[in-house]
Amino acid sequence: MAIFEERGNKEMSKNNAAGIVGIITTKPRVVMDAPTWAQKVYEAVLEYRRPSGTKDKFFVQFPGQAAGTKKALLNIKKGKEVLIGGEVRTQNMDNPEPHEPRVKICIYAKVIAVNDPPADPQNEVKLCGHICKDPRIATARFGKIAVTSFIVAVNSHHGADYIPCVCWRNVAEAAAKLKVGAYVEITGRMQSREYKKKMPDGKPPYLATTHEVSVTQLGFAEDTDEQKTEGSEKTC
Repeated sequence: MAIFEERGNKEMSKNNAAGIVGIITTKPRVVMDAPTWAQKVYEAVLEYRRPSGTKDKFFVQFPGQAAGTKKALLNIKKGKEVLIGGEVRTQNMDNPEPHEPRVKICIYAKVIAVNDPPADPQNEVKLCGHICKDPRIATARFGKIAVTSFIVAVNSHHGADYIPCVCWRNVAEAAAKLKVGAYVEITGRMQSREYKKKMPDGKPPYLATTHEVSVTQLGFAEDTDEQKTEGSEKTC
């Protein structure tokens, strides 16, 4: 297993794990109704401020029971800083508008709690899965690989999530060697990124937002035989 790292990381232990501290910026709304408060599922927008000052915004979904008690759930509202422990999930959207993504990416919280007092910044993701699409490579001057992006399929009890990932610098150079089916172990952080999306029929492009995992550490098998062995036998 080859390891390529951009910076240090804190170890996590699941095939799909995310821990983020951020601010709830919208009123949580019910996206799946249920007879009891514990079974209802809510959605809100979570804002995370990077050390650089850049703000990332993500969708976060959480069942009422993730808060622990009904009283704690009522305290999860717009303007509150929360700590979330959960996983990255993807959801195909039915009949999206032209300006909406076809695949929704969110943080699904298994635990959510209001921080009082405020906590240190946190944004950590760990994924274990298989490359399901050949990487896309962008080069800088003199043909040097600058950015590599790919999608990793992560299996779980609710099915597979197809999570976009992006790598930079030396991690991008390593990721450029990956092929479909390769087993990878990823450590990184969730981020949001704006881009201009082209519209059909020659209409002006508009500013869209995508969500992805920015990879800081990438582990993978160095040859095809090893990839198959590790992919079928190894778990995080």
